[in-house]
Amino acid sequence: IRELRQDSTTGMIQGKFLSELPRLHRSLMKFCAKGGNITPALNFADDIQFLASRIRQHAKLFRGLSKNEELESGWITLSSRLLMDTPTPENAPETDFSDGGALSTVIDRPIGLTGQDWKLILIAASRGGHWKVCVGTLPFIRPYVKETHPKYARESLNLSDRRSSSRPSLERLSRKYNRIARALTAAVLCFESRSQYAWAIRAIDDWIEWSGRRPRKEAVTSACRILAKRYRGQEVINLVTKVINIPSVETTTGECDNPTDEATNYTYEKAVYTESINALHKSGLYEEADQ
Repeated sequence: IRELRQDSTTGMIQGKFLSELPRLHRSLMKFCAKGGNITPALNFADDIQFLASRIRQHAKLFRGLSKNEELESGWITLSSRLLMDTPTPENAPETDFSDGGALSTVIDRPIGLTGQDWKLILIAASRGGHWKVCVGTLPFIRPYVKETHPKYARESLNLSDRRSSSRPSLERLSRKYNRIARALTAAVLCFESRSQYAWAIRAIDDWIEWSGRRPRKEAVTSACRILAKRYRGQEVINLVTKVINIPSVETTTGECDNPTDEATNYTYEKAVYTESINALHKSGLYEEADQ
């Protein structure tokens, strides 16, 4: 990848290796996530984004849309921004980092980082205990979570408008969401291990707003544990009430965001109630547990 950064010829875009790059990127990210190696993960992310930026620039020049030969300057290297705890701008993720599909007409898969890649970065940061990196990385996955919101599904339209609509189906959006849903769990588990209860609640609240769905029960129960350890029983009750009141999103095929364990009939509601009560009891918050 670093060698390709030095090669900016138009022929590079047409090489046979191009179709293999996304697979290479994903394999590298999976390797880093498995070992909790956040530094190489962010270095790979730097290279991937830089390469995608150069290819985008040459694609524009090839089509005659731009005469500016300078590289896009709207983004800062991830390793510098996240490892040095540089604040993430509010507009950066959706304007500069989410254009992973710049070459969708050239290959089937995007060259830049995708939602699944950001998820793997969060997993790597979580396993390495880098909670500040988790805080800085969550905004970058935001546009990919937001685009899976049920309100963008074809089924949200009137029956008369569905046939002519180009919107994706709810089933397709749910599959896309399920591929990145683990990102929140990884971040909250890291916040729990580092006793960052405020960031855990903030992450869950933001995720609910972005996705319009129930967060994974593993993320919710992790937040309940850290709140109970801080003797914030009422906040546990508020969190449980909030997530339970969010309607479950089910598709026409019967799939849902948080499927029930059919072997034990362990539903989302039962899991959240059970784990939150256990967390409150372990901290001696018996009155809140009874509620």
